[in-house]
Amino acid sequence: MKSQKIIRFFPKNLNAFFLAISVLILVIDNDTFIKLFKKSYQDFFRGQFVSLFTAVAAFIFSLKTFIIVNMFDKVYSTEKYKMDFVDKYNNIDDLYKPLENFGNYLLLTIYTCIIAALVHLCFGFILNVWFLKFAFILTLIPIIMILYCVYTYNKNMQFWYKSIKDGWSKEKNEYKAKKDKQIKEKADNLLDKK
Repeated sequence: MKSQKIIRFFPKNLNAFFLAISVLILVIDNDTFIKLFKKSYQDFFRGQFVSLFTAVAAFIFSLKTFIIVNMFDKVYSTEKYKMDFVDKYNNIDDLYKPLENFGNYLLLTIYTCIIAALVHLCFGFILNVWFLKFAFILTLIPIIMILYCVYTYNKNMQFWYKSIKDGWSKEKNEYKAKKDKQIKEKADNLLDKK
């Protein structure tokens, strides 16, 4: 049961947030929506969304391998992570599942960015109220996914920083014990000479 918590691909609170925003956009009166967004979408948002999502997709694509390899080296290959994971989930088979999920999520984010950019580019000239609502909902999906990727990356980095701090504290304690031993040996040597 605990391993399902790791394998879940899309968090429930993110689903609820996206659903609430989508319903809000769909419920807004069509006339009000057209007055608010028709002119600004055609003049400003359409071109900005195309360039934004194209740039974000290219950026994430270029960094994906670098991020995954570094996270594997710095976090997932450490003994501390392996011991903590086994202690927490009692399952060694899914040891790298969080990293795999993060990599898949980055790919899914790239796909949604490209799809959103293509929809805005190819169909953005259609000024139907339902298309405008669909376009704004479609715009939310990659943004929410990018925010979740940043959140997941931050969680991994916090674990890495914690393991560095723990390792440094251990090294510091070992160094201090070694220095104390050397001082004690020098003091014993001096006492033996007298």
